[in-house]
Amino acid sequence: PTPTPTPTPAPTPTPTPTPTPSPASAWAINSVSITSGGTIIPGTGSFNVNVNYAATENARVVVDILNSNGWAWLGGGGNLVSSGSGTTTVSVAISSSLPLVNTIQIKAWIVRQADMDLSNAWELFKAELFLPVTVSGSSPTPSPTPTPTPTPTPAPPPPSPTPAPTPTPTPSPGEPYYDVNVGSSYTRFTQFINTLTTIVGSARAVHSSGGAAGGVVSEGQGYGLFLGGATAASLGSSHANFAWVRDRTYEMFTGWKKMCTQSTSNNCQSTYYCNNGASPCLPHWKWDDNLGSAQGTGSAPDGDEDAILGMILIVLATENNKPTWWNEVAEWAYQSSKQFYESSTIGLGSFRIVRLGACWGGFDCNNPSYHAPAAYRAMRDFMKNYGSALGHGTEGTTYVSKWNVVISTTYDVILSNQCDSTGLTTNWYVPNSVPSIVGTTGCSGSGTPAGEYGSEASRGVWRVAIDYLWYSDEDPTNIANYLNPVVKQVSSKWTSGTSFNNLDTGCLVSSIHSGWTSNAFMYGPTFTSLVFPGTGASNQAQALSAAASILSQATINDYYSGSWVAIATLTLNGDLAKLKPLLRGTPTPTPT
Repeated sequence: PTPTPTPTPAPTPTPTPTPTPSPASAWAINSVSITSGGTIIPGTGSFNVNVNYAATENARVVVDILNSNGWAWLGGGGNLVSSGSGTTTVSVAISSSLPLVNTIQIKAWIVRQADMDLSNAWELFKAELFLPVTVSGSSPTPSPTPTPTPTPTPAPPPPSPTPAPTPTPTPSPGEPYYDVNVGSSYTRFTQFINTLTTIVGSARAVHSSGGAAGGVVSEGQGYGLFLGGATAASLGSSHANFAWVRDRTYEMFTGWKKMCTQSTSNNCQSTYYCNNGASPCLPHWKWDDNLGSAQGTGSAPDGDEDAILGMILIVLATENNKPTWWNEVAEWAYQSSKQFYESSTIGLGSFRIVRLGACWGGFDCNNPSYHAPAAYRAMRDFMKNYGSALGHGTEGTTYVSKWNVVISTTYDVILSNQCDSTGLTTNWYVPNSVPSIVGTTGCSGSGTPAGEYGSEASRGVWRVAIDYLWYSDEDPTNIANYLNPVVKQVSSKWTSGTSFNNLDTGCLVSSIHSGWTSNAFMYGPTFTSLVFPGTGASNQAQALSAAASILSQATINDYYSGSWVAIATLTLNGDLAKLKPLLRGTPTPTPT
């Protein structure tokens, strides 16, 4: 059996049409008002500001909070807008790194979209308007941290939305695009927990349905671990809800560990690295709902790489205030990274690629969406940076060059599979023995057509999108060569409001999944391409706004589409971009 499910289509979200802006003859900021009324803003958290604008071309409306005395930047937010006139609601996040004073000003300004990536974009504004405001004398009471769930009863609902990410007021070249209107990462994580998970003993299981799934599959459990680690890391340890997310993440790790310790037969992992060498680090791909017995054997690298990435993120997010289980998860993350390289990648000459699992696949049959360059870089760096502290001496450093070969071959495979004119890839692929040369679609699995841009292929877009968000400086050419044609394709298919036309076939891609605009497992990962500042994509701002609107109205009611609603939300609202300093070991710069 193949470990990747064929998902059951989710209900089509009912999008809310986006009003078409009226034509504008000049640039202007006509009015600025606090959405809740009055001129008092909270001392912490976030609030909304309505900005009425006019623009003769696509633009960004920016709202900054400024100290009236020293003009220090204290927070802000921004939205991409289309040419014309209208009102946009900007979510403004208050910086926690600078003290607020009693009297400050809100500055709303507008800049051409073409200029917004320039280092002096703030000097190129077309119009601006100020609104004096007063900070509330007392900060809002933080939302209570939900009580841990001791039984299979779903976790409590989110107490409040997480503040939207704070954009830099003077964007640097190549700054990722995002739209805070897509929604809160924390809210989506709690919906994921409530809807899809239950407690099994001390572990939390992520339940699946549809296709080859049912019960618990490693892909779903891996999504849960990733979502938990990424959400916790984006919140930060000072957030009122951090501990709740952290604890749910450890429960899902405990479920993952339970799967691994019971996968000691028919696993094709010749050497075990986890649990002091007693367990394989890569579990069987399918389990019953109680995590008591395997229903399908062999590992699935898509779930494995997401789970390992989630482990790394939760370890990094808790390093400064280590919970009792920190060493356990850190060691498991290190050994799992090593096991993945040794058991789930395979070499041919000077090349090395991910397999379809420890038991099969590689150069004879491959899945382009399994290739996860950002996850491989994270595993590489974690092994290098933490190997010595975890008692492994210099072993981790010896894997740096090995991982780099996997990353290089990854781009050879996915770029040779990709259609240059559309940016799309196929569900299944047989790579050439020289991976940069185009192969064939001569193999298939999971009941999905090999030549389709479908439920398998769509995930590959997100895997490269996060490589851009976190590691663009390492491999800018390959990342741009992959993402730019996807951005152009998706942007060109936006028509109006929240409507998109069908995607184009071409090259090895012979068909498009019939429900790409109605199934979140298709549009979710596909839309994440829009974080990349594409060239030649004239409708990218409108496409991003439409994507955010569609995702904000989507529901989480099954593991496959539901997981992609949550993952795409984290990606499009800017929260994943905030994790770059954590993963790269560099401090977060303070806006000036």
